[in-house]
Amino acid sequence: MIKKLQLVKILLKIRLKFKMNIYNYRKHRRSSLNYRVSSRIVGLFSIFSQLPPGIKSKKIRINGIEGEWIYRDEIDRSKVIVYFHGGGYTHGTEKKYRLIIGEMVKETGINTFMFDYRLAPEHPYPAAFEDAVKAYDFLVKEGVQGRDMIFMGDSAGGGLALALSLYLKDKGRELPGKILAMSPWTDLAGTGESIRKNEKTELFVPEKLLNEYSRGYVGRDNPRNPYISPLYGNLEGLPDTYINVGSHETLLDDSTRMHEKLIESGVNSTLSIGEGLFHCYPLWALALEESLEEFRRMQRFILELEHYFP
Repeated sequence: MIKKLQLVKILLKIRLKFKMNIYNYRKHRRSSLNYRVSSRIVGLFSIFSQLPPGIKSKKIRINGIEGEWIYRDEIDRSKVIVYFHGGGYTHGTEKKYRLIIGEMVKETGINTFMFDYRLAPEHPYPAAFEDAVKAYDFLVKEGVQGRDMIFMGDSAGGGLALALSLYLKDKGRELPGKILAMSPWTDLAGTGESIRKNEKTELFVPEKLLNEYSRGYVGRDNPRNPYISPLYGNLEGLPDTYINVGSHETLLDDSTRMHEKLIESGVNSTLSIGEGLFHCYPLWALALEESLEEFRRMQRFILELEHYFP
């Protein structure tokens, strides 16, 4: 595992140096540096499905969706991180987060529940949203109170965590104690200026791909539906929220505008912008020092320490 992580670190730094976009295969020959480096990174993604030493998992099935507990010694339900995986609502699985979430469990001592949801375009909205509600309902039945949950997600998963929080508020149900969103996709209408301004510095989700994902998930619905794009919702009453985002990514404005609106709505929101960094950069905490620093700030937020920034 250590050798694979070292290789991931080297390849990722090459991508950062040359601003390589993982989805630009068609613009390069198979022999190009971009193709070869990107292909190696994709091929190494399997490492992220492994659990860190000392961390256990237990798979379960909830009303047709798969879930998994990530824990240290036993499944403690007194406080739970609920993880919403990313992938533009069209791909991805919770299994790819075992390594990094296992590290979070190891460092915080708080068990995590992760779950898969139905994917677009075969299953457009509200499929993923309904599955998120199912996951919440399952945890409540397991005896976990809403206020003892910490909603955490990346990209589309961060947006889904915020959307579910809006739904719970609207229905008068108990909200999570905290929300932690990495580069959340909060505006599927695509009105943020950074989508175009940062096109040349984006490594993972260029504008064309975002539009494709949005069409697949939104389907015939309105992209400004708050349960699709939480940026357009009534944010008053949401719990403490922590958002981080890279300054070089297309979804920068999705995070900055969400943070600003949360503040305007009276919500205690913290925004951390990684200068020169990329989409969901904290997920690379085991490969990049800058990502590790932010990962530790996230831990302090979860553990309710007063100062997130040392």
